[in-house]
Amino acid sequence: MVFFVSNVNEHGLRNVVLATANSLLTRYPEIDLHIASFDKLEVRVQELQQYSQQQSPSASITFHKLPGLSFGDRILSDHTMLEATTAPGFFGVMKLTSMISMFFMPWTGPEYLDIHDAIVQVLDKVDPAVIAVDPALGPGVDAVKITNRNWVVLSANTVRENAPGEQGLAMLWKFPVFGSGYPYPLPWYLIPPNVFLNLRMGYKAFTAPHITERAAWLSAHGLNVTALPPAAACSDAPLCIVHSLAEGELPYHVPSRIKTVGPMVLSMASAAEQDAELVQWLTRAPTVIINMGSIFTWDSAYIVEMALALKQVLKDTNVQVLWKLQKRPDLSQDEVTAALAPVAKAIEEDRVRVSAWIKADPTALMETGDVVLAVHHGGASSFYEPLSVGIPQLLLPQWVDCYDNAVRAEYLNVGIWGHKHSAPSLNAAELTSAYMTLLGNGTISDDIRRKAREIGEICQRRPGRDWAADELAALASGER
Repeated sequence: MVFFVSNVNEHGLRNVVLATANSLLTRYPEIDLHIASFDKLEVRVQELQQYSQQQSPSASITFHKLPGLSFGDRILSDHTMLEATTAPGFFGVMKLTSMISMFFMPWTGPEYLDIHDAIVQVLDKVDPAVIAVDPALGPGVDAVKITNRNWVVLSANTVRENAPGEQGLAMLWKFPVFGSGYPYPLPWYLIPPNVFLNLRMGYKAFTAPHITERAAWLSAHGLNVTALPPAAACSDAPLCIVHSLAEGELPYHVPSRIKTVGPMVLSMASAAEQDAELVQWLTRAPTVIINMGSIFTWDSAYIVEMALALKQVLKDTNVQVLWKLQKRPDLSQDEVTAALAPVAKAIEEDRVRVSAWIKADPTALMETGDVVLAVHHGGASSFYEPLSVGIPQLLLPQWVDCYDNAVRAEYLNVGIWGHKHSAPSLNAAELTSAYMTLLGNGTISDDIRRKAREIGEICQRRPGRDWAADELAALASGER
């Protein structure tokens, strides 16, 4: 039996679990699968089982509902994403360090303990052969550690987040500080602020009253918590399976306990099975997909700048655009329509499609071969999905690790950071320039397309989800 302990609201976190579970269900149907998570994930698990049973009728998966809120939902219950939005650079990281504790311990002491105890109870009941835990779910990590069972970390993060200590002093001076957007390699003049910001972030993380008070409460109730997931979780785990691959990463040292399997992206039914009409539309012209993730919401200013950039792109190229636009709750539909005025004619002609939700999975759409550019916010899954398929990227990060992925994309030469000089805002002129560079026929665009294609081919030789599933299957069967 393989048992997953997962977050839910965060697309990048949950899809690593769903993708690996799907591979296990279809390739190892004899293994009994269980997932413990929050209520929002149950529908996705049911969809996963229904699809998997089409491939392997004996495949089954059991869902266990956890109490309370997931990592992301708990943060958003006290904060808005506008509060979490930061600019790149020194002052942006200064703001980030002042609130870093909420990313490590969003739950109150009693909430944390309730989730922890619920997981322990389920584990005692089902007694799995191996447990795969999401390192961002601190209560899950602590629950797994005290059960004395075979367990691994299954992480949507990179080597950097899971093994910072193993980088030694290089973590201070060599690699860009978390959320800074500093380039790699670091120029000499950014090394001093990089060192300072790393030290400040570490100090704030370990000494924030938000964390120390809740940790003290939990300790008084018999639970010594994992201080800093995911790094602490991965350092304690016998095996840590991560999204990274050597060809798609900065040159971090990879300790032996970390298995870099590459992108673990969800790809179940084909795009045609999920939305046949949309797939037919994709074949009309090379398509740009704009998808800023499940948390980001568009305000009028952002819509206007994007629409102005697209107006010029549509004039100068033959592409069409599929735009997932999830508006801010306080924005009326009339305001959205007004902001979209620069592309109103293209929308009327069905050359630009704007929708709050896209039914088909992003990876499935990219696998059609009709998508030529992925525009996104730089989240983990949003970065690794086009990387795994070999599609160039235009990144528009807003916060935290999204800036790191923008730097990673430019270092790997698979994409462009599209608003480097205006982030976190948008500037139509800067954005247009990035679009035209990526969609053009010059040396830069040719090199980016070639490098993206090369890494995509590496990813497709052995998909990360299958590699992760193979590791878990071997552990479940006692082969490892």
